[in-house]
Amino acid sequence: MTLNPGDTVMQNGTRHRWRNPGDTPARLTLFVCGAHHANVNPASPPQAG
Repeated sequence: MTLNPGDTVMQNGTRHRWRNPGDTPARLTLFVCGAHHANVNPASPPQAG
């Protein structure tokens, strides 16, 4: 997939492998939002102490 300036991508539970094959720097902005998924067990909360 090739992204152009102003493009938006939404990923849901996918593995990430972003790369920039060119010689021009690229800027990537991320927003990470937790969600519940039927096939994933929730993580245990951290233990105090």
